[in-house]
This record gives sequence, structure tokens and C-alpha cells, in this order.
Amino acid sequence: MAFVVLLLLTITTFMQVETSNSARTQSQLAAKENALLAMQIALGQLQRYAGPDQRVSARADIQLANTGNPQWTGIWDARPLNPNDPTQTVDSNSNIQQSHATAPSNNAPLVWLVNGSEDPTLTLDPSQPAVAAPDTSNHNVWLLRNLAGAPVDTPIKLQSSAIGTQKGNSGRYAYWVDDIGIKASLTLTPVIAAPTPGSEDQVNQLSAAPTFGNDLLSNWGTIFSQIHNSDAAALAFQSDLDRLLSYEQLEGLIDGSNTITADDLADRFPDISTITSLGVISDSLRGGLRRDLSYALENGSDLSTEPAASEIGLGALIPFGNLDSSGNDRFPDPGPVGQISPTSTWTSSEEISPPTWDLVRSFLSNRPDNSDTMDPVAAPFPLRDTWNIETSDAHAILPIVTMFEFRLGLDISQANYHYSIEPIVVLCNPYNVTLNQADYSVLFEPVSASAPSAGFTITPTTPGQTVSDFEFQPHLGNHQLAFNITDSFAPGEVKIYTPANDTVLSSTADGVINLSPGYTASSVLIDTGVAIDPSLTQSANSRIELQEVSQFHPTIGLALGHASPGSDRPIPSLIARYIETEPKQMDIKYDKDNITQKQTKPRAKMDGTMDTRGLITFRLAMTTPANDYISSGNQPGSQNHGVPAGHSARRSDGGTIGEKTAGMRSLIDSNPRAPIAQRLGGWDSTPTYSFKSFRDADYTAPVAFDLTHAFWGGSIESDGNGTSQVVLFDIPRADQRLVSIGQLAQVNWGTDAKHPSYPLGNSYASIFYEHDAPDLSYALNEALWDRYFFSTLPDSGLNTRPEFLGNPRLSYYDPDDRNADLSFLEGSEAYEKAASRLLIKGAFNINSTSVEAWTAFLGSIPASDYSYQDPTGSSQTDSDTRPYLRLRHVHAEDPFHEQNQLYEWSGYRALDATQIRAIAENVVDGIRERGRPARSLAEFINRDLNFPSDDLRNQKGILQSAIDQVVNQDDPTASGDGLDALSRLPGIVGSNSLSNALVVDSNFVNADNPDAARGKLRATGAPGFLMQNDLITPLAPAMSARSDTFHIRTYGDARHPVTGEVIAKVWCEAYVQRLPDYVGSEASEIHPDALPPTSASAQFGRRFTITQLRWLTEQDI
Repeated sequence: MAFVVLLLLTITTFMQVETSNSARTQSQLAAKENALLAMQIALGQLQRYAGPDQRVSARADIQLANTGNPQWTGIWDARPLNPNDPTQTVDSNSNIQQSHATAPSNNAPLVWLVNGSEDPTLTLDPSQPAVAAPDTSNHNVWLLRNLAGAPVDTPIKLQSSAIGTQKGNSGRYAYWVDDIGIKASLTLTPVIAAPTPGSEDQVNQLSAAPTFGNDLLSNWGTIFSQIHNSDAAALAFQSDLDRLLSYEQLEGLIDGSNTITADDLADRFPDISTITSLGVISDSLRGGLRRDLSYALENGSDLSTEPAASEIGLGALIPFGNLDSSGNDRFPDPGPVGQISPTSTWTSSEEISPPTWDLVRSFLSNRPDNSDTMDPVAAPFPLRDTWNIETSDAHAILPIVTMFEFRLGLDISQANYHYSIEPIVVLCNPYNVTLNQADYSVLFEPVSASAPSAGFTITPTTPGQTVSDFEFQPHLGNHQLAFNITDSFAPGEVKIYTPANDTVLSSTADGVINLSPGYTASSVLIDTGVAIDPSLTQSANSRIELQEVSQFHPTIGLALGHASPGSDRPIPSLIARYIETEPKQMDIKYDKDNITQKQTKPRAKMDGTMDTRGLITFRLAMTTPANDYISSGNQPGSQNHGVPAGHSARRSDGGTIGEKTAGMRSLIDSNPRAPIAQRLGGWDSTPTYSFKSFRDADYTAPVAFDLTHAFWGGSIESDGNGTSQVVLFDIPRADQRLVSIGQLAQVNWGTDAKHPSYPLGNSYASIFYEHDAPDLSYALNEALWDRYFFSTLPDSGLNTRPEFLGNPRLSYYDPDDRNADLSFLEGSEAYEKAASRLLIKGAFNINSTSVEAWTAFLGSIPASDYSYQDPTGSSQTDSDTRPYLRLRHVHAEDPFHEQNQLYEWSGYRALDATQIRAIAENVVDGIRERGRPARSLAEFINRDLNFPSDDLRNQKGILQSAIDQVVNQDDPTASGDGLDALSRLPGIVGSNSLSNALVVDSNFVNADNPDAARGKLRATGAPGFLMQNDLITPLAPAMSARSDTFHIRTYGDARHPVTGEVIAKVWCEAYVQRLPDYVGSEASEIHPDALPPTSASAQFGRRFTITQLRWLTEQDI
């Protein structure tokens, strides 16, 4: 009997245990269901708010006030403020030109991605203190507390949300969405870890960085430096990185390194990820997928088989959102100072049309041979004033005229008086290629056929000693002069040309004069027909005096090919027309620096003690940091130039000293290779040339010691800061494929001379546009950065396709229901559809507020030995350097490392780890100062038009400002009056050589936006000064204004239906990925505006999918 009782008791106990186990299992399942419910809600919120293309994401700490919950993730609306904004125009391709110039009405996001956001009655505010630590007295839960056994700096704790049923509260849930795109991806490795210095593989890595610079992460440099090594241990480490699935696995990977602790792992969680961020190649400014330029620009112009590609086909303009009265696309409108000033009633003041895509194709199709040598390329157009030039479809690659001058006087060495003209031309090859020998004509044409003229007086007056006024016509046979030159040019070479010897010219020469390389001091002589009285040459009292020279407002042009007497002039490819020259006698009779001080007219004794040939020298020199613009008697700002009353440049009194102060940065406010330089309303001249005149005693020939080379910059003057080598622009090599939009910065986008030399990817404000209006850089960035990319897809073989693309930051995307055969992308169809089958690998959201992530991203260029060729043809190798190149293959050294050589005009800049981190810190400061994410790449790159002109945020973009604070130091507030800080810049010769002449005066007023230049170096923008496009060009393939990879962590519990006690709780996490596919069945390449408005795809955008999911224990939290 006792046995039976024992047996019954045992069975009862067993049944109770089983019942309890079953209850616990059911409770655990209920908790899991609630955690999965939380996952579904989180994914639904993410799909709803982040699915459309015109959305951007950022962490809550982007707003300085959000100290309570700084790691919440927000989603912001990236659509322009008002879709019906009248400033949004329709271009010639019927595309709506949208802009982010207007700031949003407030900085609030659409949603914070934590539980409670799905309840419209709740207000979530990350600026409020985080909830109390979870315990039994509240409903708060941990979602992130520890990692790798160490506490995180900013734990995630939230109040859970109730799950209501008819029977009451069956449990609670919570979720938090973490943004992976704002972190540095740890698992990316380069295809070639350590390319040979100077090889194409190295050049490609410097054009598109394949990885993050994780060796710059705090305390992580030793182990992650193996990313760029190729020994066995490094390759094993790279292989291990590829297999990482979770953050915690890092601890095992670095075990024994003694460099990274558990605390380091916990600290770095907001900054790094072992899951590689993938980005959809979409346009957050306009919506839709980006367009692929690889085939469209590199394979001719036959785009007829793909209708979408016709928008960049033959004759298609690059629209800037500015239309004239007839509906034609135009460049952005400048202010009244920068407006084209009509040279007559039949010259329009409207801006010229924008460049065409044919211009870009032309630039990319003309490449040097394997020896970095090529023939010059012409892009001719007529030289006349009766119309405003339209943009050429061809891209010129030619030398530029950096100086034209002639010395004027009377020669008395022969029996008759001869007019003496000593012409000097200086040409510069601004490209990093050798230009083969070719024939050129430098064309010089006064504004009218009657000018110029010069009068001479011979004293004492003697019968028969009257010389008539000199005129180009008839004395030179033509008022249109042509100077023929034949020569070749090394990269950056600046050369001088003069007549080979004294030449007596007759009017039958038709104004054609041959010049030879080198400086000879020889003249062109024209017989006056007046015999010299020999007694005058023996008398110390006899002299020749220059009476006056009429103002001639010349046009200077450069044409490929020689001019011939009696035939039409060659058609020029580069023109500067209506250049200001001083009015009669002003520069001859008066001291320009003190116009109250009268001087005698230029004169010379005839007894041989003075040179009568050089009575006056007129110089038209390209505006460089040592050549300034001097306003004339026909004052800029006067009424006849259209500058309105009240404008800062308008002076009723004929000008002030401020107007006469150099105010132009030669590469920011001017383009030396511009096809056309036109007279500006506020300057009465072009931006590219300044006029000066010299008496014989003050004249120094602009020639180097070798009598062959001339100067760019200061040695034209007297301060010693000139160079005979200036390499400004890069030409792609024969086998070089473009991988980054930033590489298009080398295209000559600036058609007019008032445009910047490097508008694309840069952000310095121009002095010729109102501070709150888009200038060329602003408009060009909005036109290109978010709209286009380079897929580098091959022209064939996509049925099997190569494992790696030329753009290392792209990976293939193969939807489950589509064939892996991509041969349909081998032609022009790729323009519209390539982005539907590709993803950005290691996409980085530029709205990141992580200094560590930004440091790793900016440091993506690996430190290594870097080999290149200098402009003289010598091979150079710089050790252990991170070069950020504007010029590739051929350039000079880093001017910071080789002082006093003026390499800022032909070199490059490298950054060290300290500088990169400092730039990252400043970038993050700038992002947080704005208090909201940039809505597009263009908005991040551009300056902010919503601030006043004296605010640095209006003068340049966040990134350029960060660079300048660390590298360029061009802020005049940096140290005293700014000169101390500026004197440390590369290329400044000697400690005291930086004079005010090299810095724009603080009183400068003659501009539409003078604050843009005040106190800034006039040499700003030279290759040795780091511009933001230099920095972002290799980073651009990975840049995005939004994130598409997210980490969701959820919590779910089950509760007792009566007591509400927690009887089970679980955690779950997943990684989710946005894909190019819409949530509906529509084709990915369809623009969102073309979708049915009520469709799921129109409302919810592109599909998110879960790529990883795992359950967590409480210890994992």
C-alpha cells in the first residue's frame, strides 16, 4: 500500500513538473511572439518612413539638445520644402529642377525609431532624460547595456509598450532601431591589399578608396593596419574579417593582440559595425535611382536605343534650374557686379547657356599616349562681339595666355625714326601632360579699328621732325594683330615668346608677327618715313616724349594654327574680350598710388643715355596672386554699368580705395582656361586680366634666368613668389576609367572667366553672386552629385560578369526572381537600369555624428609608399603618405614637405592621422551645429545660403570649413590679422614674405559678395591647398545622404493575466536591408513620381528585408 501511495505521489509530482514546464514553454513562446511583434512593428515603421527615396537618417545627437537619448535613430523628410516652389523650374528635358537651397521650416524628424512612435498620441523627445533603470517598479527594459562583457557608454533603455487584448494586458514589447550606415564598416577588405607604388592599381585605389581607414580608430591601429598588408598573417586576418557575423565575435578575432580591450569594444559600438552597410544607389534630392554615366560618357554619344539616356545625348545641356525669358537653360544669374556688361546695344547681358554633355564626352575622349604626351585640342568659335557665345560641344586642351605686353617707343638707331613695338607673349600649359609641338596664334584686337594710337613729340622742335601718331592700322597693316608661335610644352611649363631679332615690318604684313621661344629684347620696327636730324642725337637737351595713348579695350584670343597675311585669322578657342585699359594719360601722367602727385609724361633723351624704345610698357597679365585688379577712371559701380544705387560696389564719387584693392582669388573667382572672358558690369573688364603700365626706369622683363621661361604669380612683380611651373588640371589617362563623380571636377565647367576653376565638389562662395543665391559651384553640385554615378560595368561579358568591378565600392544585387545574366546592361540601357542591380558596398551616411567613423572614412586612403612622375619627367616616391590628389600620374611634391619651392602650384597634399582626426572632429561639429541632417549629398557639399554673408557657413561648406581650420588656415581670425597663420602655408617663401598683397583686403567692396573673399589668400585653390573635392573624390563612391542598413533590437515579455507579473521575457535582434526593389511589382528604375499615387510603392517606397535574425539572452544585453 505504501508503494502505491508513493507511486501516486510520484506521478502527481511528475505531472505538476510537466504542467509547469509546459506553462513556462507557452509563456516563452508568448514572449517570443511579442518580441517578433515588436520586430514587425519596427520594420513597418522603418518601411513607412525610410522606404521612399527622399528620406534621410541620422542619430538623435545630431541635435545638441538631445542629451537624454542621443542614440535614437530619426528619419527626416528630404523633399524640397515646397514641391510647388516657383524657384523649381522645368528644364529643356522636362525635368523638374529641385533644390535644397531653402532650409526646412523646422529640424524635427518624421519619426524616432523606438517603440511608442507608432502611437500618435505619444510625443517622443530624445532631449528628455532617459527613463529610469529597469526594475520591478516600472515597465522599463534594457535593449543595450553591455557588449563583450563591458558596459557601453550610452546604454539603451526604454519604457515598454503594452499589448492589449480582450482579456487584458497579455505582455509588453519594446524596440530600438540602430543606424548602421553612420558607422565604419570593419569587414571590407581591398582586392589588392598592397598595390605596387605607382601602378595603375595604386592610382585606382587613390581614385576610389576600397575600404575604411580603420587603422585610424582609437587604439585599433596596430591590428587593422593588416588590412593593407599582404603577408600571410595579414591575409589570414582579412579572411577572418570576412567571416564575422556579429559584433561580439570581434573579441575572439583580436584575442591576444593586447591592443583592444573589452572596454574598447563596448566604447566603439556607436562607431563601427561588423555588418557591412549596403546602400541603394538612389537620389534623395529628386527621388528615383541614380543614372549610370559609365557607358553614356565613355562609349561615344549613340544613346538612341535608350530613351531615358537621351537626356544626356547629343546637344543635351546640363541644367542648373535657371531659365531665361525664352525658357532656355542658362548659368545661374550673378549679381550686378558679376553680370555681363554689354559692350554695345547689341550684346546681351543674359548669362550664357550651360555646358553640354558633349563637352564632357569630348574631355574624356582626348587622352595622352603611354608617355603622357598628346596633341593640343582646339574648340574654336568666332571672335566677334555681336552675340553672346553659346557653350561649345568640344573641350579645348590648350596652353593659356598668361601675359601679353608690348613696349612702345621710337627707335633712333637708323636714319629714319621707326615706331618700335616689343611684343611679349607668355603661354602656360596648365595640364599634367606634355603638349606636342603645334602652331598657335595669339590674337590681339582693339575694340575699334581706329585704336590704339600713340602720339610722340620731339623736342626741340625742328622742321621736318614731326612724327604722326602711331596706329595699328595702317602702320601694321591691320588693327587685328596675330602673333604666330610654334612650340611644345612640358606639364605646367610657362614660356616666354618674343621676336627672334629686330624686324622691320611693313603694312603688307597684315598685322601678322612671328614670335620665337625665349626673351631677346627684340622689336618690330615700322619706318615713319621721317629722317632723324643728326644734331638731335648729339644734344643732351633733345628728347622724345609720349603724349598720349588711347584706351583700346582689347580682346585677346588663342587659336590653334598660324595666321597668314591676307587671309582670315584662325578661329580662337579661348577669348578674353573688352579688357579694361587705363584712359588717356591717366597711367602715364599720374602716379596711380597717389593720383594727386603729377608726374611728367614718359620721355627719353636722344643722346643715347636713355632707351627711346621703351617709353611705356603696357602689360595685360593674368590675374594671379601677385597681379591685382585696379579700378580705372571709368569707375566700376558707376551708373552706366548697371550697378544699382545702394549696392556696396556703387560709388557716386568715382570710387574708393577699397575698390582699388585686389579682391579676387585667382582660382576661386576666376577660371584661367575659360573659353570666354567677358566684361563685367562692376569691373569694366574681364576677371582674368589686369592692366598695368611701366615707364622704362620701372620696367623689369618678366623672364627667368634661362631667358626661356616666364612666371606664374609673383615674379611677374617683385616679391619673388612666382614659379615657372604651374600644373592646375588633370587629364585622364588612356586606360583610366572614371569611378567617382569627383573626377569630373577636371572638366572645364566654368565657361565664363568669372566662374571658378574647380566648381564641382567645392563650395567656396563666389564674389560675383549674391550671398543668398546659388553660384556655379552650388548649382553644379545639385545638378550632378545625387543624380549620377559610375557603375564601371564592362561593355561585354555580363552574362557571366567579372567578380570585381572597376568601382570597388559596388557589388551586384540579384533578386530571387531575376536572372543573374546582366548582359542587358552592356549598352545604353545601363544608364537607367544599372542602379537596379547594384548596391554600394560599405555605404557611409554623411550625416554621421561619430568622430571615430568620420576619422575612418576620411582616412580611407591608406598610408603607403606613393610613386609618381614630377613635371620634369623624374620619378618620385614619397614614403608612408596618404595623398589626396587633384592631379594624378604627373605632379610635383607635397609643398608642405618641400618648403620654398612653390609646389603649391603643381603638387598635392597629404594628410597625417592627426590632421584627419581633427578634420573629422570639425566635420561632426559642423553637422551638429546645423542641427539636422543634410537632405542630399549636394546639400552636405554646398555652403548654406540661409546664413548672412559674413557667416562661415555661408562662405563654404561644412567639409571645406573643417579642412581650412586644420590644413589651409585661411581664416583671418586664426592669429591676429591672419598673416601669422597664413604665413605657415606651403609655398610662402621666407618668414616675412606674406604681404597684404597676397591676401584680399578687409576693405574690399567691389563685388556682389565681398565677404566671400575678405581676408582670404588670393592663392586659395591652388593644387597644394586642400580643397574638399580633393578629399571626397576617392570617397564619393561610398557616400550617401541616408542609410539603408539598420539593426533592430526588440524585447517581448509574457505576463500573468491577473497579477501582471512578468513570467517570461526574450530579446531578439535583426539586421534589415533596403533594396532597389519597390514594395510592389513596379520596375525599380521607374521614378516615384511616375507610380500610381495610391499604390503601395508610391507610399512606402523600396522594400526592406531581414538579412539576419537571432535570439538573445539577457546576458547578451
